[in-house]
Amino acid sequence: MTDNHNEDERVLEELASDLIKTRQWSKARLVIKNLITINPGNPATYANLGYVYLGLNEFEKAEGCFVTALDKGGESIKILLYMARLHNYQGDFLTQLEFATRAVKLDDENPEPLFYIADAHIRLGHVEEAEAALLKITHVHPESVLAHTMLGNIYLSLQRLDDSAKEFQMALMQDRNDASLWANLGHVLSRQNKTQEALDAFQLALQLVPDNEVYAYNVGDIYLALEQPEKALGYLNKAIKLNPEYSIGYYDLGLAFFKLGRYEDCVIASTTAIRNDPDMEWQRTNLGLGATTNKGLAYLNLGKFTEAEQCFRRNLKLMASTNFNLGLTLFEQRRYEESLVNFQRAHEIKPDDPEYLDLIGNAYSELNQLDRALKALNAAIAVDETYALAHYDMGVVLARMKGKKTAAMKSFQRAIMLNVDLYWAYYGIGCLYALQGKKKLALQFLEKAFQKGFRDIVHLEKDDDWKEFRDDSQFKELIRKSQVCR
Repeated sequence: MTDNHNEDERVLEELASDLIKTRQWSKARLVIKNLITINPGNPATYANLGYVYLGLNEFEKAEGCFVTALDKGGESIKILLYMARLHNYQGDFLTQLEFATRAVKLDDENPEPLFYIADAHIRLGHVEEAEAALLKITHVHPESVLAHTMLGNIYLSLQRLDDSAKEFQMALMQDRNDASLWANLGHVLSRQNKTQEALDAFQLALQLVPDNEVYAYNVGDIYLALEQPEKALGYLNKAIKLNPEYSIGYYDLGLAFFKLGRYEDCVIASTTAIRNDPDMEWQRTNLGLGATTNKGLAYLNLGKFTEAEQCFRRNLKLMASTNFNLGLTLFEQRRYEESLVNFQRAHEIKPDDPEYLDLIGNAYSELNQLDRALKALNAAIAVDETYALAHYDMGVVLARMKGKKTAAMKSFQRAIMLNVDLYWAYYGIGCLYALQGKKKLALQFLEKAFQKGFRDIVHLEKDDDWKEFRDDSQFKELIRKSQVCR
């Protein structure tokens, strides 16, 4: 009778093990409950039942089983780590840490409890403690891919990029066929501005798993960073073909089309990127913005006002480019007062951006408020003395002011010194010479402007600075040549 009883128990244990491996939780629960009726004193059976309840997300029942297993059999690493996992699932990382620490005391060279300790510390924001636990693992088990990977991710979050790259490389020494490791290394190399090396890493990841939309996207994204949008297109199209709901793939595709001057295609791809939330009402559509807002609100409720302010100011900076681009759009529609308001808003958010100040100057210039324009342009140059466009725009304003033609000439010349291809500056000098009646010099600089890329014939034909040259044969010939060269 006893032999049959033992045989029944052995068969049921094997069946339960197979069901657990295949995650057939409900069937495994029935088998293990039968085992308990056969042998109610076996702590391992209660531990296995608790594990099954974990799989069924019945956490209270799981905890009851684990407690019973500990009562019947005393502390064991396996059951303590089951308890750690249970509290991890419940988001109770302090208790996860407690049980994992108890497990370490039973065997301080076993890496598994240290992984639970490191994971708990990471989730609690205790980065140094997590690093220490993982370094213990790599000291005893230098072949641990997981430990090196977790260290790499920690160092990446701390912007310790050299250390991060080293850890991912150590992991790859153990497993060069892990695509995720190549992708992680690619991200680190990208942040180190080692763009070509990052491309090589991303391509290796994609070669290993060719049907992964994220890896395809990574290659396309890095080609955009390399200013090769035509090469990016194929990979980005592959990414959205693999996953038609891959929003960030459409975002980058729109960017690639924009860089290629395919603006209609850019509109379509960019619209698709936000098609599930066109009004951008869901935080997951703007994950960074939403997460930073949540973080700021949490700090606010914790009374950490300095940290909360930093979060909200970080989000506010993202609005600067939106205000600026709206201002630019309004400026192109000759709605200068409205554009000025948006340029000023952008400047308030990012006061150290010379482009924003330059466009404030341009708006004031178009509104015929030349003194204010000059003040804004001087401010732009104070922020960045090498910003050639600000010098050019100052020349334009000075040229419109009485008695400032010499100063205007110096501004145009300074712009050319900073950017020898700034054709508008050559054009501006040509205008000054034209107004002075110095035909040869005027046409020389106009020709130079054409050589550098000036093609705005409509502007030239309307510009009163050249009204005395309208019937001049050399002037007409320059225009004809420029149109042939288009």
